[in-house]
Amino acid sequence: VNIQTKQMEKQAKTFGLYLLKNLEEISIRNYSTNATVKNIINIEDEVLKEFKKAIEIANNSASFMIDEIILVNPDYKVEVGYPVEQKGQDYKTHNDIVNNFKNKEFIIVNEMHYVNGKPEIDIDIVSFLYIQKDKPRVLEIKLNFHQTLLILEKQNSIFKIATISIAFLI
Repeated sequence: VNIQTKQMEKQAKTFGLYLLKNLEEISIRNYSTNATVKNIINIEDEVLKEFKKAIEIANNSASFMIDEIILVNPDYKVEVGYPVEQKGQDYKTHNDIVNNFKNKEFIIVNEMHYVNGKPEIDIDIVSFLYIQKDKPRVLEIKLNFHQTLLILEKQNSIFKIATISIAFLI
């Protein structure tokens, strides 16, 4: 699992940086010196669009499974979330988010939890950003490591069957 964990962390980093870049572009677009009141759009709607685009990329690439993406304000409340039921949830007991408001960094954290008595790992991407001028936020993306391994194992099985079939035909 160690090699797979490293591969997942690498994918998580790339995916997290992609989403972070897109969110920062929203901020720049809306709060540049040239932006007028007429041009400023609802930040929450734009962020949710980016979350949905990220989910679509994950689903279409079939390379990892996302459990949630949240944007947390300094009161530790979810401002925008996927799934949308996350909105308003309180995250002040989540150390990775609380610490990120202090440390202002981009980190990848492996978290273990239990599902039906069995240990499972999530890979969390946590990053500090300013989504609006002078308004700090923390972005968290939670990748489901267990489900992602199942996806990768299925892809690997299909590849092996195809390879054996081709070898047999040759």
